[in-house]
Amino acid sequence: MCDRAHTSAPPVFKRLYIGFNALRNGFLHGCRSIIGFDGCFRSAVGRDGNDQIFPIAWVVVEGENYDSWSWFLGLLFDDLCIHHGYGWTLAHQDFTAIGVQKFCQAFISTNSKCETITNNRYILKVRSKDIIDMLEDICRLVMARMQAKRELMLRSNDEICPNIRKKLEKNKRETRFCHVTPAGNLKIEVQHMEKSHVVNLSDRTCLCRYWDISGIPCNHAISCIVWLKEYSDNYVNNYYKNEAYLKTYEFLMEPLTVKDTWPQVEGPRVLPPPVKKMPGRPKKKRRREVHEE
Repeated sequence: MCDRAHTSAPPVFKRLYIGFNALRNGFLHGCRSIIGFDGCFRSAVGRDGNDQIFPIAWVVVEGENYDSWSWFLGLLFDDLCIHHGYGWTLAHQDFTAIGVQKFCQAFISTNSKCETITNNRYILKVRSKDIIDMLEDICRLVMARMQAKRELMLRSNDEICPNIRKKLEKNKRETRFCHVTPAGNLKIEVQHMEKSHVVNLSDRTCLCRYWDISGIPCNHAISCIVWLKEYSDNYVNNYYKNEAYLKTYEFLMEPLTVKDTWPQVEGPRVLPPPVKKMPGRPKKKRRREVHEE
């Protein structure tokens, strides 16, 4: 679909939205209910069951500004059937009410089951190419990545995804410092070092909030699970299970055809945008934020 702001003027390229049905369905069927936005690559990403980045959609825009972001989010909301950004409006209202200075882990919603969002560098080499070649290479990278991730989990006999298994085993090792005191009704007090935490196994919560936010039992919760002689894997959120991971990557992206076979589109030729010469040497690395290492 192509929109023209001024039908009388020659068409000039301004923006392009890329979203594949396989990525859309993969996110909706297997990823957690959280979306991260990368301002450097202008992309929307989710997290798969192995706690790795899952691309949803990306754009090429004239620059990072309010208008281009509004355009991107509007198309993304329609693509994912997010009703008029309803949930996003509520989130904005919540953060406005509590104040930016309080935006920390203590106030993070526990529905996302996600600790942090990291950036993705695997398309860095293709960014300097012409737009068509760049987009083709990105599509091939994503297509190959989808297949590799799918094969990885098909070879696994573990019910839990590999990266989550490592975190779970690390938390298990830390239970040696925990002392359990049951209170009844699956509520247990856990003393860890000099601190005391309350674990509720029925609600799958802990006072430290690690289990609530990440969906992975913390060392306090695991100590309670072991005390009850139960299996800690049963308390890991379903987002991290093999089944959810395979649902994310079960949708296939179709291979690209050569340019000679592309259908000819009727209408005037789209002209390239005017070149903007930026001051200084061209930057190849993104500027890191204050909280990043």
